Amino acid sequence: MAERAAPHLRDRDQVVWLTRLESEHANFRAALRWADEQVDVDTVLRLSAALGGFWRVHCHFTEGRHWLERALSLSVGQCTALRATLLDRATVFARARGDYAPAEAQQTEAVQLQRELGDGDALASALKLLGALRYDQGDVAGARRLMEESLTVRQERGTDERAAAETMSNLGVLAHGAGALDASADYFTRGLAIFRRTGDDEGIARLVMNQGNLYLDRGDHQRAAALTREAITRFHGLGSTWDLVDCLDFLATNLGLRGRTEQAGTLFGASEALREAIGAVRPDPEQSDYEAKVAATRAACDADMLADAWAMGRTMTVNQTVAYALVDEEQG
Repeated sequence: MAERAAPHLRDRDQVVWLTRLESEHANFRAALRWADEQVDVDTVLRLSAALGGFWRVHCHFTEGRHWLERALSLSVGQCTALRATLLDRATVFARARGDYAPAEAQQTEAVQLQRELGDGDALASALKLLGALRYDQGDVAGARRLMEESLTVRQERGTDERAAAETMSNLGVLAHGAGALDASADYFTRGLAIFRRTGDDEGIARLVMNQGNLYLDRGDHQRAAALTREAITRFHGLGSTWDLVDCLDFLATNLGLRGRTEQAGTLFGASEALREAIGAVRPDPEQSDYEAKVAATRAACDADMLADAWAMGRTMTVNQTVAYALVDEEQG
């Protein structure tokens, strides 16, 4: 079931399959434990690889990382597509925790394996993830080189246009950070068109979120808020709290800039608590920007009021936070 579900986690049926996998999660846990006890290496490797996407979207970071690391320890020395997939998956979870040294080692091996194996789409994905990892550590130039190589490989040797759209999304983020707003918008528009055509709701949500952040920096706060709320709705529907917290930060910043400081403080507090709960760190290049935006909100309001709002946000559940975020303050 896990292997049957894996290809559908980025198509029009992804919510259905994510729900099915969550409902069977206890059985998957039992199967992995049994296979490990019986030294059934093939099952541990295949099941861990197949569940990696589900663990990521639903933020089962600790569990996912444990089994992926176990699978890697059982496949040392193998030059196979399965090990390369396991390395990709493990990198994602190490990256989420901010454990960059093991993530770098794992993803470097994944790229080397994919170069040897010769699968264009798989190599492009590995390069993209290594680029994202470099970005997280502040190496923007290195990230851009890897992302551009990834896109070139896809165009020359790949067949997965959805994955190409992921690279466009990342290149758009890099262009945005460099102040190339028109280039960023072009990447986002091209990538979003592909995601909409392929029915990838996670991809749509991420591009819509990125567009919202771009509109925010262009000063179109209303359009930015509408796009960010759309992304919040989509990510919540997928159960992807990791992406949701970024949306909450963007919306809180937007509200703070428009003088809605109490609402901003509540969402900043909720985002902070949710990020702590799943154990996801903010990438280095984004941390200083986040701190500056929080400082701007603090400077624009009463300190006690903001502290109270922040504390209230920290007590809210995911569902309460989403409901609060989706209230359009201009509409009451």
